[in-house]
Parts: sequence; C-alpha cells; structure tokens
Amino acid sequence: MDLIIDVALAPADDAKLTPLEVLRDFAYASPGWHYLEDASRHYASEKDRDACILRHHVLDGSTDVDLAFSLRPDSPKDEQALHLTIVRPKDAERDFTTEERDEIVQHFLEHLNAHLDAQGRHADLHVERGEAEAVKAGA
Repeated sequence: MDLIIDVALAPADDAKLTPLEVLRDFAYASPGWHYLEDASRHYASEKDRDACILRHHVLDGSTDVDLAFSLRPDSPKDEQALHLTIVRPKDAERDFTTEERDEIVQHFLEHLNAHLDAQGRHADLHVERGEAEAVKAGA
C-alpha cells in the first residue's frame, strides 16, 4: 500500500491573508520557489475553484517539481483551505516514486513552516499521513 500525505493550508482565526495569498507570498519570498501565475489561473479555471501552482528546483538539481494546490471539490463555499493535490516533475518522462514524493513534500513543509514562523502564522498547516486504501475507504 502507498503511504499518502494530505497537506492542507487553512486560514488562521486572525489571518490577514488567505491561504492562496500565503502560498504566493511564500513563493515570492523563498529562494528556489516560484509562483506560476498563468498556470495557476489556468488550473483554477479548469477546476472551477481556487488553485495555485508552485514550482521548485529539487532533487540535487536534477529536475523542477510542480506542486498544485486547490480547494476540494466537495468543500463548502465558505471554506478556504487549499489542499496539495499534485506533486509532479516538470516535463519529466516519469512520475516521482512514492519515496521521492514524500521527500519533496517534507522539503516543502520544512520551508513553508520556516516561512510561516518568520512572517506570522496567517495560515494553519494540517498534515495527515495514512495508507492510501484507508483514506479511500474513509472518503
């Protein structure tokens, strides 16, 4: 069974920024991270909900990785939590292995937590780990 990680960024109670704004701010302020404005707009239009795509140069400089975030399709209208939905290599001939995805997500979480600590906790980061089959059964 594959181990999966659900990463959600939800607005803090006293937040002055939305999760989408937090991710954009993180990308602008963090070396090696980039907010892909056109791709984010296209992804949001395609999904018909708020979405964001970040790109990072990882894996010992061997490739770029795109991380896509969006609202869940079944989210209530007033919910603003963005979930990590895709971790994909940019223009690669193969997808990442489970171990590579986990390493990339851990790297992202470390950098985002450091950013949130330095800039103020405008969002709460929720991380759940579980077996893919268990999560599917609970959905």
